[in-house]
Order: sequence, then C-alpha cells, then structure tokens
Amino acid sequence: MIVRSLHPKRGGYERKSGSAGAGHPEKDILILEDRYFKPANVCIVTGAASGIGRATTLAMAANGVKVLCADVDETGGEATVKMAERLGGQAQFFKVDLTSEEQIKACVAQAAKLGAVKFLANIAGIGGSAHCPGYRAITGARAVSLFASYTRT
Repeated sequence: MIVRSLHPKRGGYERKSGSAGAGHPEKDILILEDRYFKPANVCIVTGAASGIGRATTLAMAANGVKVLCADVDETGGEATVKMAERLGGQAQFFKVDLTSEEQIKACVAQAAKLGAVKFLANIAGIGGSAHCPGYRAITGARAVSLFASYTRT
C-alpha cells in the first residue's frame, strides 16, 4: 500500500509504504492535515462493508478519525474494521438495516458513544432486487441510498 501525506506548509507529498494485507490490491490513501481529523471525532460510514464505503472508511481511519462502519454485511464490515486497524486507524462495526428507523437511531447513538459525530458518509445503496425483499415496492427504482436525518435531544 502507498500512503501519500499532503503537508500544505511544506508543500508536496510524502510517500509511505505498507502492506494492505494478502489478496488486497495496492491502494493510495491521501493523508491530510486537518484540525477535525482526530480520534475524538467520529465518522459514520454507511455501506462500509465493501466498495466505496470500505475505501471511505479506510481513508477516514488512516487520517485519524474514529469510524463507525455501518452495514448489513457483518462479514464484510468486520473485514473493513481489520483493514482500518492495520492502517493504524480506529473503527468499529455496527450492523444496521437502513430501512429501519429504530436501527438508524441505534447506529447514531452508538457513534455518539465513540466521540463527537462530525462526519457522515452516506454510501449504502441497494444494488438490485435480490438484496431486499419487496425492493421494487420500497424504491420503485434501480438503486437507493437511505439514511435518516437525526436531531440531538
């Protein structure tokens, strides 16, 4: 794995090498200096078990943000957590069905226990009717991204 660090004060990139683990293609992760990228802050990533959600989780974790990996795929979600930890990041998996308001509230509550929720990456989607019984009735479209807004009480 190649990790690139951007240091605005010094200009340019700093290359760091490491291993993403067996069976994983080489990836580039940009490390940015940002006052909000710290372990006290939390990012909820929906769809974290694979694809763009996994990549987002790894980028946020590598940049020092705690990540709550939200997905219905427990195996993939736990694998994402292990990958984030290999990068030196902090991540926790939370199994959630984003069509359930109660599960969404529980997900947000769990994230709040980890620190200040500063980021939300709403990546989850339904890729086809095989993933969700009643898919057509729920969405009426080929893909959907779901996550409810929440308010602090």
